[in-house]
Amino acid sequence: MECKIDISSITPSQWLETGLNFTVKPSKKQRAHWRLEKEIDEFKSAYGPHPCILGTIWLDLQSDEVPEEHRLINPTINDVKYFLLTARWLRKYETWSDLAKLGGVGLRRLSEKVKKWVLRLAALKELVVVWPTTFNTRFIVSIDGTHCHVNEPRDPDCRRNKKNYSHKFHKAGVNYEIGVSIFESRVIHAKCQS
Repeated sequence: MECKIDISSITPSQWLETGLNFTVKPSKKQRAHWRLEKEIDEFKSAYGPHPCILGTIWLDLQSDEVPEEHRLINPTINDVKYFLLTARWLRKYETWSDLAKLGGVGLRRLSEKVKKWVLRLAALKELVVVWPTTFNTRFIVSIDGTHCHVNEPRDPDCRRNKKNYSHKFHKAGVNYEIGVSIFESRVIHAKCQS
C-alpha cells in the first residue's frame, strides 16, 4: 500500500480507491468496465459501509471527544491498513489466517491490531449514538428469534415432528423468541416457539 494521500483526511473517493486496491484487487481491464455503482457495491461487499461512512468514522476517530486512549493521533498508512482489515473482519468474520494473508501480516500482530481497532470503534458509541430524551413507550423492546439444536423427541406414531424442526439447521431444533429491553439493555422476554 503506497502513501500518496493525506492520511488524516481521506476523501470518500480515496477510500474507495484504496479499499478496492487493497482487498478486492480488480484488474485494470475489470475496472475499465465498472461504473461507480459497481465499484461502491464491491467496496461495500468487502467492508460493509459506504466509503463516505468509513471516511466519517475515520474523522470521528481523530476527534477530541474520543477518549485519549482510543483517539487516532497522527495516523499512518498502517493505520489505514488495519482500519480496512478491521472493517473487513467486522463485515465478513473471516478467519484470522485468511485476513493475515490478505493484509500480509502475522496472525498475532493482526489479532492485536484488529482488537485494538474494534475497541477504538466501540469508543465512538458515546459520540455518535445519540438517544432521544423522551421515548415513545410503544416501542420498548426489540424481539428476535434464535434457533437451537435439540435431540428429536421420539414419538411411536409420528417419526418426524414438524414442531421440533429447524429450517435453519435442517434438523431437529426449536426457535426461541428473545425480547431485549431497549432502555435497560437486558433480556425481559424469552419464549420457546415449539
